[in-house]
Amino acid sequence: MVGGPLLGGLCLYYLKKIRGEQSNIETAFSGFRVAFVQLFLANLAIWVLMIIGFLCLILPGLYLAVSWMFALILVIDKRLDFWPAMELSRKIITKHWWKFFGFWLVLLLMNVVGSSPAASEYSSWRRSAWPRHSTPTKTSSAWRGEARPSLAPASDPRHRRDAGRDHYAVGAVRGSQS
Repeated sequence: MVGGPLLGGLCLYYLKKIRGEQSNIETAFSGFRVAFVQLFLANLAIWVLMIIGFLCLILPGLYLAVSWMFALILVIDKRLDFWPAMELSRKIITKHWWKFFGFWLVLLLMNVVGSSPAASEYSSWRRSAWPRHSTPTKTSSAWRGEARPSLAPASDPRHRRDAGRDHYAVGAVRGSQS
């Protein structure tokens, strides 16, 4: 329900930034104030007709998805009603449909890669790279009395967990106490 107005306001924010006009956080949410009904109807019509198009052998849905890329932007920027904005977007894109289809595929690929489990696995790997406080187990190097270097450089004081106790400082050798 709020996707169309939110995306429309965000597009207006970026358009104003590109044009060098004054824009702020209020501009990003202006889709709710300026053209809520038209943005809502455009988003609803686009999604319903695209789904129907995808159910009709996928190709009509692909054509509509690419053809209506600019509909929300036209509604918020040029203050068009939703159907004329959808028609104008289709007429503009039809002239160079294959180029916009390639662009749409690149955007789709970026969305898929960005939301893939590999991307979330990378972020969880980054979180797990920081050493944790834990009690030694029989298999850990601290239990066996071995020293194991940590992952971060010792020269950066921002990475120290507790500056008063060196055995908790990142960069100090674990298992050794001074």
